[in-house]
Amino acid sequence: MKKTKRERIQREIKDLFLVLSGCFLLALSDALFIIPNHIVNGGVDSIGVLINFYFQDRLGFDLSDIVVAAVQILLWVLGLFFLGKKFSAHTLLGTLAFPAFYSLLLRTNVYEAWGLKAFFEAHSDSVGSLALAGLFGGGIAGIGVALTYLGDGSTGGTDILCFIIEKYARVTQDLSGMALDAIFILTSLFCMRDWGLTMSGILSSLACAIAVRLLYVKANDSVVCHVITEQFELVNGFIQNRLGHGTTVIEGSSGRSGKERKIVRAVMYRDEADDLKSYIAMVDPDAFFTIAALDETTGRGFSPWRSSAWNRKRLLRKYGVEIKERKNPDAEFEGLDQNQLNS
Repeated sequence: MKKTKRERIQREIKDLFLVLSGCFLLALSDALFIIPNHIVNGGVDSIGVLINFYFQDRLGFDLSDIVVAAVQILLWVLGLFFLGKKFSAHTLLGTLAFPAFYSLLLRTNVYEAWGLKAFFEAHSDSVGSLALAGLFGGGIAGIGVALTYLGDGSTGGTDILCFIIEKYARVTQDLSGMALDAIFILTSLFCMRDWGLTMSGILSSLACAIAVRLLYVKANDSVVCHVITEQFELVNGFIQNRLGHGTTVIEGSSGRSGKERKIVRAVMYRDEADDLKSYIAMVDPDAFFTIAALDETTGRGFSPWRSSAWNRKRLLRKYGVEIKERKNPDAEFEGLDQNQLNS
């Protein structure tokens, strides 16, 4: 589906707003809950917490924003080297916006201005206050991360490490991200020797993961839809021309009346399926519509195929099959129209 120039500009503005909003919320969670309470829940801000733990009293000022900015830029340069210019340009906005927002919130002292410093100092002996800080900080951070993902962006930081690991070690981003978070949390226990902070970090990490799951992952779950409708042309055209997904047309017949019917089958994201459902309700209220969740969807329009050199060697050892890497996997599709792609 080709978008008009106006639609592209609107989408770019929307993505920009989502990425900046997400970076601001992530910075806000750090400034209000995570870093002032020395909670390590994973990510670049955890490095700021650990370094602050050792050097803030000696230097006499909070240097977490300096550490966060330095690590963000260092990881971005690492991404530029290992992942290429296109990926690095894609993550540059989040890489700069997040530490900038955090530094602004830290230096304007919103933690004290909003009364949170007094609250946590009054309950400094309570593990419950740390748990609250971890839950609220993790939840807000998760919302921020989800917004940046919905804006087709990233906050940079350890996300870049996860992409590098996925590219070269064939480990999914969620698994590598979980492993990195665990390493940071265990490191905090070794350095700070405080089980209350460690458990708060675990709660915070869980709250962040749940928020990302509810706002981003669930909305981007892929589903398969089947539609039986008298308005076949309209529904088929909406899926292809508006949602931008291919369809498969299945010839069938009614078991009751024997009437010939066409069944439209398409794979799409869940939020798109909701739009399709609303559209069908307007054009054919008598249509039959089903949605089924999919565990994984890989291919054109969804997650790209990925295969590392290590994986090809593994297949060779296990099955005796030698697989050569394709230089341009989309070359065979060039010049084909939509109907040929769907067939």
